[in-house]
Parts: sequence; C-alpha cells; structure tokens
Amino acid sequence: MTTEGGGPGGSLPFLVRRAEPIVQPPAQHLRYDLKRQVAQVHVNGCWIDAPDAFGINHCGTRITRVEAETTDDE
Repeated sequence: MTTEGGGPGGSLPFLVRRAEPIVQPPAQHLRYDLKRQVAQVHVNGCWIDAPDAFGINHCGTRITRVEAETTDDE
C-alpha cells in the first residue's frame, strides 16, 4: 500500500494519480440541413458543409478502424 499523493484521509487510487485532463476542442456553430441531410458549420460568416470545411475537427462521419465481425465460413 502506498501513501504517495494521498491526502489527510489516505492514498489516491493508481489511475487517479496518472489521470490527464481531456482537452476540449473549441465549440463550433453547427446546423443540420434536413433537405440535403448534411451537417453544416459556420465559418467566417457563411455556412459550409461540414465534410468540406477545412481544419474543422469532428464534423464529419465518425469512422471506426475496427474490422467487421466475420463468420467461420470466410
């Protein structure tokens, strides 16, 4: 048992001692165009389709890099 980083009441758990703050990206003004079914972001006074907006993070489709499940007959 360790008392490193502990306060007056005892020690801190291992994971808490090594925790790092999550950096929040700056907020973006977003809207959704129902007719075209695309998200848009407000950049320099005009609305741009989010996938076309350069340098805007987290505005497109979320893609995972996990392979799809397979079956035994593949």
